[in-house]
Amino acid sequence: MITVALAEAVTTLPRAPGLAYEPKFDGHRLVVVRTVEDVMLQARSGRIVTAAFPDLAAAARQLPAGTVLDGEVVVWYEGRTEFALVQRRAAATPARAAVLAQSLPASYAAFDVLELGRARPALPPVRAAARSSSSTCCSRSARRSSRCP
Repeated sequence: MITVALAEAVTTLPRAPGLAYEPKFDGHRLVVVRTVEDVMLQARSGRIVTAAFPDLAAAARQLPAGTVLDGEVVVWYEGRTEFALVQRRAAATPARAAVLAQSLPASYAAFDVLELGRARPALPPVRAAARSSSSTCCSRSARRSSRCP
């Protein structure tokens, strides 16, 4: 599992050179991992949700192998993002997900590039689970951990 930095509530926004702010979308946090073999979509909880978003997985296959993105999956409805529709997509069975991908297509707003093009093979599920317990990645607002994949 890749752990990402979380937003923190503050009473006032810090102001300093080099700081940037991004919009908060009404969606689910999602890490996209493009390996040499395929794509993995991981929810913030660590749950693998690739089957629930076949449209995003297909788009992510166009990324260079070794790319890891941190962002938000959203579903647009009547000109705005709709959280309930993202939840519906995330809970779908693989068969239902294919239908929902057509009627409620997902969009992905990437706000951090954690890796770019450092190709590595996918790990078998058992090794991936063992490795995940020690992997941590941070956003651009914090230094990257030396334990990041």
